[in-house]
Amino acid sequence: ITRKYLLNVKTIRAILAELAKLAGLTYSPDLVTIEIAVARHRRPTTLPSGKMAIYMFFHRGICLKVGRAYANSKARYVSHHYDPKSSRSNLAKSILKHRYDYEFIPSGSAHIGKWIENNMDRINILLLDDLGTYYLSLVEAFFQCYLQPRYEGFKKQKKYPPGPIRVAVLKKTRRSIEQG
Repeated sequence: ITRKYLLNVKTIRAILAELAKLAGLTYSPDLVTIEIAVARHRRPTTLPSGKMAIYMFFHRGICLKVGRAYANSKARYVSHHYDPKSSRSNLAKSILKHRYDYEFIPSGSAHIGKWIENNMDRINILLLDDLGTYYLSLVEAFFQCYLQPRYEGFKKQKKYPPGPIRVAVLKKTRRSIEQG
């Protein structure tokens, strides 16, 4: 069984509004910036001041990682997932551990960051810090449940789904960032 989802700015905004409503929060689209960067993306250079983020990585429509970065976690948002030596747990380290599941992965860890940029889509949801860390955690947990990322949690914790979830990450142009 393969579940298919469509992720674009409109869909993500609808999800964020519904989550805020369920949490009893006041939501406004101007509190959020959504960036969709398809493969051959550039990694972010900073986490803007006063913002926190949810980020998602996809390879060929399969979600590999959903994570969060608080306003004071800039390195986690900008660079940790591109360098296997940067932290105990990161996307680059997971990909290298499972390197035979992917087409050509560069040998060693020196080039894995560039491989991630060239071969993976990335979605960033930037939220004003005013929305609070509980909302950030709720959004992260929702997308982890919704997308079932491959590199989240421990194997024994994963009981669902029975098959891969495919996601179509849509963007109007290859180089631009959708905001709104």
